[in-house]
Amino acid sequence: MQKAILWDRDGTINKVIARPDNPISCPYSFDEFELLPDVFDILRQTFVLGYKNIVVTNQPTVKEGNPSLTELNRIHGFLVSNCFITECNYCTDTTSHSYKPNPGMLEDVIMRYNIDPFSSFMIGDRWKDIVPGHEVGLNTVFFGTEYTCPNDIDVRPDFMINDIKDLISIVR
Repeated sequence: MQKAILWDRDGTINKVIARPDNPISCPYSFDEFELLPDVFDILRQTFVLGYKNIVVTNQPTVKEGNPSLTELNRIHGFLVSNCFITECNYCTDTTSHSYKPNPGMLEDVIMRYNIDPFSSFMIGDRWKDIVPGHEVGLNTVFFGTEYTCPNDIDVRPDFMINDIKDLISIVR
């Protein structure tokens, strides 16, 4: 079985964009896309350690054209071609079983790549990343300073980091 790190994208791999209507928006164009500090090096290190790096991201604003499919594919093409990422998966449909916090996107990746959940990780910056990670049996890593989730959900991350460089000591 393969070991992998499933990565949320916005706020975990790249910077979010503050917009008047949304302070934590995804980049709408490749020109707005910027990796977070140290992420490239961590992706390289996890790849060298034998992990497949796979992006699993919600992208509901694609339906509104922000970003366009062309720009989304450009961003994901860059990540796959330049950043030690095997594949980028996304879901635009908020009612889908694949839209996080539902586990469908993660289940699909685990099945297609024969991933061993016990030696693999889900990393994200929101409860919507941690919940499906737990549901499919992955080790979960919250990347941020304050973990909050709805009152009716009692799921805590296995690890909490506020510096992406700390991921390496966890996955070793």
